[in-house]
Amino acid sequence: MDGTSFNNVQWGPLNTGTQTSEGTAAPSELHSLATFRNILYDIPSQDVPISSIAQLQHLNVNAYIDTTSISTKPHWIPRQVQAWQVNYPVGNSYPNPGVAREQIIDNIYSGYHYDGSYIYNEIFWDRFFFSTYPADKNFNFQSDKLVNSRFARIQDVDEIPYTNNPDEEENGRLAAEHFWLEGAFNVNSTSIDAWKAMFSSLRGVNVSDASSSSNLTGPFVRTVPRLGSADESKTANHPNAWEGFRNLSQDEIADISEEMVKQVRLRGPFLSMADFVNRELILKSDDSDGLGLKGAMQSAIDAVINQKDDIDPLFRVDISNGKDWDNRYADTDFEAQTVIDGFPGYLLQADVLSSLGQNMSARSDTFRIRAYGDVNPEGSSDVVQARVWCEAIVQRTPDYMDGDSVEPVDDPTVAVNTALGRRFKIISFRWLNPEEI
Repeated sequence: MDGTSFNNVQWGPLNTGTQTSEGTAAPSELHSLATFRNILYDIPSQDVPISSIAQLQHLNVNAYIDTTSISTKPHWIPRQVQAWQVNYPVGNSYPNPGVAREQIIDNIYSGYHYDGSYIYNEIFWDRFFFSTYPADKNFNFQSDKLVNSRFARIQDVDEIPYTNNPDEEENGRLAAEHFWLEGAFNVNSTSIDAWKAMFSSLRGVNVSDASSSSNLTGPFVRTVPRLGSADESKTANHPNAWEGFRNLSQDEIADISEEMVKQVRLRGPFLSMADFVNRELILKSDDSDGLGLKGAMQSAIDAVINQKDDIDPLFRVDISNGKDWDNRYADTDFEAQTVIDGFPGYLLQADVLSSLGQNMSARSDTFRIRAYGDVNPEGSSDVVQARVWCEAIVQRTPDYMDGDSVEPVDDPTVAVNTALGRRFKIISFRWLNPEEI
């Protein structure tokens, strides 16, 4: 490798865990060429509003806790936890190295540590969503589309305008009352083809001025502004590894989709999106499948790509230096392959969920129901005189069975709502021919 190839790399701080001044230096071969021009974090803008919870991976959650004040005020001691967190916590599922895999808070080393990724995912994914409805309310449902065009009005806009109530007009938290998600992808799917379609849904989308959209089969970006393309992004020794993005090939998409189905069958059914995004809390002695090391999607991704052999040999810096006291992991299985794991050319599950997570769900609300019936002559159980098959497409709606009721479903005064809950609507119905069965 000639010296000019080092100019390809825009290098940032490197921590080898040695607790010395050299622990945060670039490799010796790069000292004279090291710079700090890496695009690592995103800041929301009006032009590109947040649409997925996973885009919060760029949130800085490393708060400062004044331990001096804690020591002088004993009643503050319960707050004495270390704020050190992994990078890109929200939407990702790698554990905090200082927390055992069956825990979300632990005191392995230097006080208490908490698994921020697990906690933030648990809080955000099933309680909040980004409607992408503009804050200035300059929007017409009859002619405009939301940034997330999958969100549609539940009610007919001619019958119930969104701004028919002055209180609602000022309360963005009520958006969920008026929207539903069309064509949500169920993360409990065990169809390889369905997962292929999901991972391929950005095919041909222009994500960077530096690359041709016609060559992109599965582009996933860490940050919206991209100066580079996907070429050689997995090697670390190329500008695209730090200023570009990862593009999944068709073969990689196929292999990851197979792994996703394996993970769903191994871990599912997922009862919520947080359950899908997060790792499992499981004792190491019971975890032969690594369920406590990362979530389902990251496991599938890492089984196919993010391989150590993909990285240029110069950058395969081992994270372990052989001294247990230098790397204070709660679990040795938490050690990354190299100290640069997670660079922009390394695909994180939050990179995928930033683009697709807003259109995923842990349940389905539309069902195909088929029924069969036959007629026997009177007195004969062996002869079938006629048989029929039918098919109905049925959809669960947010409305209660008693459409006039605005009371909660568990209100004892509304018996039908208590007993039956939400209303199902027949979208279509048809009789089937025998050859369709």
